[in-house]
This record gives sequence, structure tokens and C-alpha cells, in this order.
Amino acid sequence: MTNQESSFEKLDVYQLSFDFVAQVYKLVHKFDQKDAGFICSQLKRAAASMPLNLAEGSSSMTKRDYLNHVNYAYKSSTETKVILKLCKNLGYMTKDDLTRFLEKLDEIRKRIYGLRSTLIKNSNFRAGDRFNFYLKKDS
Repeated sequence: MTNQESSFEKLDVYQLSFDFVAQVYKLVHKFDQKDAGFICSQLKRAAASMPLNLAEGSSSMTKRDYLNHVNYAYKSSTETKVILKLCKNLGYMTKDDLTRFLEKLDEIRKRIYGLRSTLIKNSNFRAGDRFNFYLKKDS
């Protein structure tokens, strides 16, 4: 394994999101699986997508591809937030659990956004250049 392949493990945002996924898995283990099977599956998938995309993006050959994966991680954090709120409304978790999870998730979201901003600053395209971003050839 090269140093580049494991560089994502040194990122605080990766470590926080990885730990968060483990906590989500422990949380959904307490749910009534028969009643909450779909919501459990969606929550685990959305939460796991954050560290998975951060890891996959770090092995990208271009900053553009890396940024794309970071954007997916951020989108997954938004999806996770909505599903957590739904779990609370459906009675699968307490208000205190929701607050605790949302605080951790908001910290992860801030750090993903910070990584995204850093990649944009160190790249040759602008954040609003969405269509040109997809049309340009990687350099």
C-alpha cells in the first residue's frame, strides 16, 4: 500500500465520518428490524457513503474527480440528516439521540465543506462552473 492510498485515513473528516457510521450501525441495531427495515438500510447506506466517498476520492487521479467524490460525501451527509430526523419522528430514536447524532453530523458536514473549499481554491475551475467542469478534459 502506498502512502497516497492511505492518506485519506489521516483526514479528521474521514476519521469522524468513519466513527459516525459505526455509531449509526449500533443505533439501528436497536430498531425493530421488521418494522424499520427499509429506513435502517437507507440510514446505514447514506452514512457509510460519507467515508467511502472520501476514501475513494482521495485515490482519484485529478482534483476534479476528488472534488466530485467530496461532493457526493456532502450530499450523503444531507441525506443522513433527513433520515435521522425521520427516525425520530417515527419513534425509532429519542430526541436526545437525535440531538447527539445531529451535532456529530454537523461537525462532519462542516469539515467536508472545508475540504471541498480547499479543493476548489487549489484548482483551476470555479465552484459555479458546473457545466464547464463536466465538459473540460482533465489535465
